[in-house]
Order: sequence, then structure tokens, then C-alpha cells
Amino acid sequence: MAVDCLSDPSMVVEPDEVIVYVNEAFEKLTGYVGSEVEGRRLADFLEADGSNADPTSARCRTRNSFIAVRVAIRPMAGVVEPGLRLVRIEEAEEPRAFVQRLGAGLELEGEFLARISHELRTPLTAVQEGLDVVLDGLTGPLNEKQREFLHLARRNVQRLTKLVNDTLELGRLKRGERRVTFSPMDLCRLARSSAESYAGVAFECIVGRAIWVEADPARIRDVLDKLVQNALRHSPKAAVVVRVRTSALDAVVEVIDSGAGIPRDKLEEIFEEFGQLSVGPGRTVGGVGLGLTIAKLIVEQHGGRIWVESEPGRGSRFSFSLKLCKPPVESFV
Repeated sequence: MAVDCLSDPSMVVEPDEVIVYVNEAFEKLTGYVGSEVEGRRLADFLEADGSNADPTSARCRTRNSFIAVRVAIRPMAGVVEPGLRLVRIEEAEEPRAFVQRLGAGLELEGEFLARISHELRTPLTAVQEGLDVVLDGLTGPLNEKQREFLHLARRNVQRLTKLVNDTLELGRLKRGERRVTFSPMDLCRLARSSAESYAGVAFECIVGRAIWVEADPARIRDVLDKLVQNALRHSPKAAVVVRVRTSALDAVVEVIDSGAGIPRDKLEEIFEEFGQLSVGPGRTVGGVGLGLTIAKLIVEQHGGRIWVESEPGRGSRFSFSLKLCKPPVESFV
């Protein structure tokens, strides 16, 4: 059968989603042989993970657990029996594995990584622009199936672009190439701006007034955005709060989510490179585990610290601190 030629794990299903065939790659991925799968329903082996951000995300059953995957389903071309569909599966961890291979032995540093990342940027930009032109209808009308696959391609190009940018940023920070320009900054104002950029994110300033810190606004905004985006990925109902408070000497920003929480023994690991939170057997939340590492390096560059408090089933609270400073003196003419 033609599906045997595909390198991706694949299944053929009937209109009622009964599986009629699986290829060898599927057997290797799951540990099931074809006779154990054929005749059963698609839902017995694939289930959506409920991600609104990426409707292609799913869980695939293996003999021992579940693994995170992305799924593409399309009608089969050139078959005698109408209505058959091809289900192709891609392991969701592939981008992370790509970066790990790219950085192996280089510790994400050095001229080679910078060059290869810059080389990736140019074709990625070209692909992104080409997809935008087609999706905007400038090359002619599209049917729904074409539009679905093009949106899938664009999402994956965007993911890869973010991966490249985060890899470059991490390298610059570790090599001390990213300079910080300190100035007095109203932390409440900056945190409010970040929170208001995302749907479903609330803002609270405990003291009800400006809180001044000596910091680089662009770099701290980057930290805030990374923490909020991380919280939204883990919160099923986008219930996230950004809160600013003060202690004796510091200003503290808290980003609170309503997600599954983090086991106590994983609290430090998630700030490490490629650290990701598991949300079930064989499952991780999207990303490649660089955002929190970058946030940690930026906060430490400011002389602050970053930490997380969490309990499984009760959400998480990511916090970082910055030194308070006096408000700037206004000049009057």
C-alpha cells in the first residue's frame, strides 16, 4: 500500500473513523502491530489535547503510555474506495530534539551556532512571507482544505522562527553580548501594559501607586511576556493574573496561572535549558524550554532573582524581584 512509503507514522481510516491500515512507522512509534489496531476506532489511539492555540495537537496511545503528537488528516488521493482518509502523525518533540542536536557539543555557544541560526532566519522569513501572500488571497482563491494546510504550515514556520530567535538570544546572554541600559522605570505601568496585551490576563498593583525600579524596560518587558505566555500555555481557561507588590527592599512581580501545577522535585529544573513541564504520561506543553532560561538570565543580569511556587492541581506562581529605587526627580522650568 502507498502509505507504507511514508516515513511518518500513518493510518488509513474509513469515514466512520474505523482504522483499516497502519504503516510500519506507526508500529515502531506505538509498539502495536497492525492486527492490534486495524478494526478499532481512531479515538482509541488519538485524542485531542484541548489546545485552542494548536488544533493539530493530540495525544497518541503507545503500548506503555501516551506521547504528544501533531496530526494532519486529509482525504486519500487515487484510491478505489471513496471516503478513505490518511492520518499522518508527527512527534511534537521534534523541534526540541533539533535544537539539542544543533547545540550538542557546542553548549549553544560559538560562531557556528550564530552562523547557522542566522542562515535559518533568511529562508524562514521568505517562507513566512510566501505563506502570507497565498493566505491573503493574492495568488487566487483557496478552498477550505488548502487554507487549513497552509495555516498549519504557517504555525510551524512561526514556531521554528521563535526557536531560532530564542536560541540566538540565549547565546548572546550567555556570552555577555546583550547589554542592559538601566534607567528609573515604573514597574506597575510596564506590567499593566504586558498584561493588557493578552486576552484573559488580569492585572493587580497591590500598593495602588507607581513602583520605581532601576532596570532596562525592554528587557524586563521581555521577561514579563515570556512568563505570561508560559502561564497561558498552562492555563486551560486563560485565567492568569499579573500582580506587582513590594517587600522591604524589592519590587516583586508575580504571574499566577490556574494550570496543573508543578511537582516539587521539578521546580528548579524548569529554569534549565530545554526544561519542560510534563502534563501527563509522555506529554509536555509546547515550546522547547528556552523561554524560562532566558527570563532567568535577564533577571539575574539586573541583580534580581526568579523563582516559582506551585502545587500539583493548584496552579503556579512565577515571581521575580528587582531592587527598588527613588522616583526620578522632575525638573520644572
